[in-house]
Amino acid sequence: MKKVLLLIILIVFIGCNKDDDTNPDNSPQYNELGLQIDVKPINQDTLVVYSPTAIEIVNQVPTTNDFGTEYTINVEATNPEKIKKGNVIVDYSNGGRLWIIKNAPSSTSGRTNGITAILGSLDTFFTNAIVEVATPTNRAKNASSNPDKLESGKFKLYSGTDPLVTVNLPNISINEQSVTDGVTLSVNNNTVYVNLTNVQLYSNSSNTFNVTIPEGSLQVNNAVDMRYKYLPLSTVLVGVPVNIGSLQEFDSSIYTTIDTDIKLDIEATTNGSVNLIEPIDKELGSYTKIIPIPPYFAASIKVTLKARLTATTEAQLNITPEISTKNNFEARASYDGLFSIPTFQPEYQNVETNLANSINGDFNLNQRLEIVPEVEVYAFGLLGPKGELIAYEELNVNASIQNAPITWDTEIDLGVDYNTSLDVSIFHIDELSTSIASASGNIFNYDLFTSPETAQVTVGNNQTGQVNSVLSSPIEIEVKNSAGETVAGVPVFFETTDGSFSSDYIITDAGGVAVNTWTLSNTTGVQNATAYVKDGNGNIIQATEINLSATAESTTTVNPAHTPNPTNGATDITLNGNLSFTEGANTPTDATFKVYFDTNTNPTTVYNLDANTNTLNYANLQEGTQYYWYIETISSTNTVLATSPIWSFTTLTNTANTQPVTNPTPNDGATNLTLDGNLSFTAGANTPTDATYRLYFDTNTNPTTQFDLGSQTTYGYSNLQENTTYYWYVETISNTNTVLATSPIWSFTTDEGQVDGGTFVGNVVLQTQVQVDNFGSNNYSKIEGNLLIYNGYNSITNIDALINLTEVTGNIRLSHNFQLSDLNGFSNLTIIGGSLEISYCQLLYDIDGLSNLTTIGNGLSLNDFPLNNLNMFSNVISFNGSLLIEYTGITSLDGLENLINVNDLSLAGNSLENIDALSNLQIINGGLRIMYTMNLENINALSNVTSLNGDLILYQNLNLENVSGLSNIQAINGNVSIQNSRFVDLNWISNVDLLDGNFSSSYSDIADYCGLTNLFINGNFTGSFSISNNAYNPTQQDIIDGNCSQ
Repeated sequence: MKKVLLLIILIVFIGCNKDDDTNPDNSPQYNELGLQIDVKPINQDTLVVYSPTAIEIVNQVPTTNDFGTEYTINVEATNPEKIKKGNVIVDYSNGGRLWIIKNAPSSTSGRTNGITAILGSLDTFFTNAIVEVATPTNRAKNASSNPDKLESGKFKLYSGTDPLVTVNLPNISINEQSVTDGVTLSVNNNTVYVNLTNVQLYSNSSNTFNVTIPEGSLQVNNAVDMRYKYLPLSTVLVGVPVNIGSLQEFDSSIYTTIDTDIKLDIEATTNGSVNLIEPIDKELGSYTKIIPIPPYFAASIKVTLKARLTATTEAQLNITPEISTKNNFEARASYDGLFSIPTFQPEYQNVETNLANSINGDFNLNQRLEIVPEVEVYAFGLLGPKGELIAYEELNVNASIQNAPITWDTEIDLGVDYNTSLDVSIFHIDELSTSIASASGNIFNYDLFTSPETAQVTVGNNQTGQVNSVLSSPIEIEVKNSAGETVAGVPVFFETTDGSFSSDYIITDAGGVAVNTWTLSNTTGVQNATAYVKDGNGNIIQATEINLSATAESTTTVNPAHTPNPTNGATDITLNGNLSFTEGANTPTDATFKVYFDTNTNPTTVYNLDANTNTLNYANLQEGTQYYWYIETISSTNTVLATSPIWSFTTLTNTANTQPVTNPTPNDGATNLTLDGNLSFTAGANTPTDATYRLYFDTNTNPTTQFDLGSQTTYGYSNLQENTTYYWYVETISNTNTVLATSPIWSFTTDEGQVDGGTFVGNVVLQTQVQVDNFGSNNYSKIEGNLLIYNGYNSITNIDALINLTEVTGNIRLSHNFQLSDLNGFSNLTIIGGSLEISYCQLLYDIDGLSNLTTIGNGLSLNDFPLNNLNMFSNVISFNGSLLIEYTGITSLDGLENLINVNDLSLAGNSLENIDALSNLQIINGGLRIMYTMNLENINALSNVTSLNGDLILYQNLNLENVSGLSNIQAINGNVSIQNSRFVDLNWISNVDLLDGNFSSSYSDIADYCGLTNLFINGNFTGSFSISNNAYNPTQQDIIDGNCSQ
């Protein structure tokens, strides 16, 4: 137990007055002591109070309660002429005794011997009086809430309510001291400074157990408030007449500050054990501080300092704790004369505590050191408060210390308890003694270090970062003890095989937190680590072990999904079908997709697709309704890698009235047809867009040979028999495989022989290399219809057999021919009356076979194949349809220098570094879409374009900071959509005075919208204005009001 013992004892001394003779003429009368009779002591005409430098009592021991006994004293004084009968000597060297002189021989030297004197009592000087004494203040008194604090540094003597005497008390000084080796005492401004150097507290050579204070200091300051009230008392006590100024009330407050700064050096090398259960007291020194209270009184404070040591150990250790504390103590006591309302008020305040340890060794130690100042206060012959104040450091340690770092199973405790009482004795007569107050309890307890028990991660777990990179947030581990308090100074260990930490262990800070940084390895996916604390044996404390994880992602940019099916804006889509798309470039193999699909313009209903799945089936849609959908590409850690644009389609309105196919080619009853050719037809009215077709075709009048055409309306045949009639009809099939409609049965008759060259009338569908070669063997130079070479997959390797072909009046489509590597079979082709579409031909780097093309009557679509240049189109000057170049390998548009006009222009997902070849382009009759062109820095080549008759879409062009090439556009008949763009202003749109659509911008660096001011104030804009998550996000009204830039 930690104890502070404060014992306050009041002793009232007994003095005697003898009966005085009466004085009938009222002349001044004096008693045998030389004092005036019936005159208050304070008004005595002969009283002199004198303080000699030394007093010697001859052959007697004073009895403090026997005031009638005479003593012989010798006095050392610098002015002995003042030593005469009736005067009072204040003996400062003996606790402030008062000596009343009865006889004194005259002396002119510094020493007067043989003085007869008696011990005085307070009533010798005054009655019905109040005395207040308050020494200079200190930190404890300043912090005290005691409402009865006296004015510090003052002596006041009252008779009634007004002070008769007020005197400033000087600073105290040490009048005598006794110190042990290594201890020095000094005083400054009422504070006693104790310096300790190499003070040996305990030494046991046989067991090598040494406890030393190598250095340290104590600062002790006592401030005392005392208030006494005296009243006359005349009685007979034990047969002795008594007439003294007895103590009616007493109040005392002692304010003590103790500041310690101690270093200990504990060294132990024991074979057995050391047991110091009984304390070993080492007296460091003592001192007496004199408090002079002129002109009449004095007080003294005696302080004894001890170091008290208890310890038990079995150890191989060296421990050097450093303790620094600041403590305030306050004790108040009062006495009302009857002990009927006793009070005792101990108070304690810890102002500051600091502890630093250096511990080395394997040990088991229980040790306690107390610094004990014992304080005795004497005032006016009255023994006042006496107390014991303890500030100590206590260690209970069981630890195994490693070189680096320290592992703990340790408790370090600093504390102060109290067990106090107040005893008062009257005249030292037992019947009049009583104990008026007692109290005990814990004043102060502070755990400087306790064992770690649990740990938790407070920051940084389950992050997502990039491979070979430091996670954005550090890992923070908080350690607590069994009381749920954080623990400082604990090493937290970190381990991982996935990357590395900045340090193998981190020591917890003052808040009990260890902070470490984690660098991920070069492997994508989940990475793992652990953190833990060890006990004194180096084992992991189970409740502190924490599993950490992080997810590493590749740094490659992932392009969004594209090529939606149904296509964007499609109509007459059946109510049951599926959505499909193509994943974007750089999509991880373990990525999945989220489909957002419903009737909202920004759909919110989510469908999660399984890995390696890019199709979503739907059913029971509403007729005549527009649906919207888009795709999020999701990483294996559930983060969004890319987001597609929002697409839409509209369902058909009347599936119940699907009409049979019409317009058969060859016409019904046709003759002289070639042995190789095509059957084709036109879908009937109300045919769902996802409908398929089933062809029945042979020489039977009701043909039974079945061919499933899918969604195609053309079937290529070959090697028919000469001069033979063939019959055929078509069933329209729903997506649920039910027959929606059946056509009539048509027929045709083949020719008697093959004719070389000439024109083939009808659509041509070639899906195998055999079909290509057979059709080419007819040497046709012209096809009046469409030419479809698709779904050849690994079958079609070349189209050389089509070398005689010079014109196709319809469309040419080459798609999904994975082994096709060139188009040399089109070397003589000059005219395409419809559109040209080439897509999904993975080996088709070379399409120079189209170099003789001069006319493409409709659009050009080049999509998803490794094209590296466009020089083969240098003779084409216009596209009446759209120009779509998407997801190819081209870096420029060289070859399109002669292009003057197009409908829609779409450049998406290419490696374009410039579009300078479009500098002659003047007219875009549709929309302009530039997306995912990561290397494109400007579009200055479009400076001749003055209007757009469709949407303007600028999306995810991460290096496109200059779009001034659009500055001459004056009208946009569509929407403007900007997303993830790097240009910072809209000055390029300042000439637009017509925007017949909506304006939206998001996730872009735009901070200046002043280019829209003219459009909003003077132009024609009635659509919606929606911006979010840009560098600046003003409202339309902000721009109109002039707040258009940040």
